[in-house]
Amino acid sequence: MDSRNFDFSSRWPLPYVAFIALANFTSPELAYAVLAYSSTRAALNREGKALTPSLRGTVLSLSSVLVAQMVLAPSGSFSSPRLAVFTFAAVSAVVEEVYFRGVLQHMFGILPQAFAFSLAHMRLNDPVSLVESALLTPHYFLLGVAMGLIAESNGYLVSSAAHVLYNLIAVTYTLPLDACVVLLLVASDAVMVSATALPTLATLKRG
Repeated sequence: MDSRNFDFSSRWPLPYVAFIALANFTSPELAYAVLAYSSTRAALNREGKALTPSLRGTVLSLSSVLVAQMVLAPSGSFSSPRLAVFTFAAVSAVVEEVYFRGVLQHMFGILPQAFAFSLAHMRLNDPVSLVESALLTPHYFLLGVAMGLIAESNGYLVSSAAHVLYNLIAVTYTLPLDACVVLLLVASDAVMVSATALPTLATLKRG
């Protein structure tokens, strides 16, 4: 097939399902490799002008991520992850931005891609993990919305930077999974969504 005629609109479920299956039952590294290959191919064949990030939007986006993490960090226990953990956290964030914000959001919009993003973080390998990850579905949905708003107003480079920053801080502490922490997590995500919505609204008004 000619790569110039590559149509991802009818094929996007294949890497999505493969990613979920591989991440849960075989190798997360292989899962992200599959997602990176398919989404990068789709993104490169998509026509459209890239957004030029604004300094104000970039600072606001990254600041909202820092504030959200500062709210959560005191509730967790800190650790010292290995370099490999930091590397995987950064790479996975960029791959997710290319696929969910760079491809799915372009096709379906912010809310559908955020829903797909939240389902992709479900852990299906055992019942306990399934229940725990289901409780975190609202968190991942709002995180997907926030990153989608950043991508909409400032482009995927800024949303990738924000997602990398979020992941790098998140791997340095572990949160207990209880009702209070989940509510705090969702509340901090809601604040992040509100903050990231401001540049998007400004962009829409200018347009």
